Amino acid sequence: MVKQGDTLFDLASNYLVHPGAYRQLQRINRVTNPWRLPIGRELRMPRALLRWGPDQARIVHFRGTIRLGSGEAPALGGLLGEGASLTTGANSFVRLAFSDGSHVTVPSNSRVRIARLRRYRLHGAVEQSLMVEAGRAEAEAAPRRRPGGFEVRTPVSVSAVRGTEFRVSYREAVSLAGTEVLEGRVAVGPRRPSSA
Repeated sequence: MVKQGDTLFDLASNYLVHPGAYRQLQRINRVTNPWRLPIGRELRMPRALLRWGPDQARIVHFRGTIRLGSGEAPALGGLLGEGASLTTGANSFVRLAFSDGSHVTVPSNSRVRIARLRRYRLHGAVEQSLMVEAGRAEAEAAPRRRPGGFEVRTPVSVSAVRGTEFRVSYREAVSLAGTEVLEGRVAVGPRRPSSA
C-alpha cells in the first residue's frame, strides 16, 4: 500500500533485490511516473523481486542419535539455516522451533532438509520449506502472512499450509508420500521441479 512520500525508486532500494527492479514494478503496476504514486494505491510486488535475509530454526529438544548434514553433533539451542539437513536414528527425534512460532518434529529413522528459510524485508514475513527425503516430519505451522508460506515437500508432493498441524511422510523405497491433517487445512499437490 503506497504511503505519502513513496516512489518506485525508494521502494526498490528498500525492499527489492536490486534498485533497477523498479522498472519491473512500473510495468507490472502500469505506473506512468515512478516519482509520483497515488497514496493508498496497492502495488503488486512479485515474491521473486523481494529482498530477503536468512532466518533460523532452533533445536529445542532431541533424543537419541541425530546427525546434522555438516557432520557436527546437535546441541540444545543450536541454530540451523537454509540448506541444513538432519537425520534421526532408531528411537530418536529432534524438535525445531522457528522464529514465527512454528514447530517441526522429525521422528526416528527420518531425513529432512531445510530447503528454504527466509525473512522478507518488506513485511518481516517468513517463508519456510522443508524437504522430507525419507521418513516423516510433523509440523505445527503458525498462521501465515503474505508474502511467505510454510510447506513440506517430498520428492513427489508438496503440502502447503497456513496455521495448521499436520504430518508428512515419504517412503523412499516405493516413492510414496502421504499427508495427514491433525488440525486445520492443507493443500496437497504433485511436486513441480524447482531449485528448492
